[in-house]
Amino acid sequence: MRLALLFFTITIFLCQFTLAKDEVNQNEQRKINSLLQRIKKSEVIFIRNGSEYSPKEAHDHLKRKLDYALNSWFAPAKSKWTAKMFIEEIASKSSFSKKPYQIKLKNGEVLNTETWLKKLLKEIEKK
Repeated sequence: MRLALLFFTITIFLCQFTLAKDEVNQNEQRKINSLLQRIKKSEVIFIRNGSEYSPKEAHDHLKRKLDYALNSWFAPAKSKWTAKMFIEEIASKSSFSKKPYQIKLKNGEVLNTETWLKKLLKEIEKK
């Protein structure tokens, strides 16, 4: 009887832990999706390796990089990805040249994409 009770208690604990972990993962995934949508709907020019791209092109490129990272055998497990990791590991620099991605605002100001996305992430997290 005691062994059954112990087994039952451990099972309940593990289920609660798994559910809590899934909630965190879903929350981070929502943040990443929100960032991607904000990129797509933005009115900035994306600069990657010296060439300029539209917001939709930037969105599509970063989505492909994210999909590759999530399905790569050497990448962190999907459950460990956070919005901050997405910004720092995928959306901030070229995987090949290591040059930082940049954005050009309507007023001509050029910022590193990492700075811009971290500001967007703070806005998302406030909501």
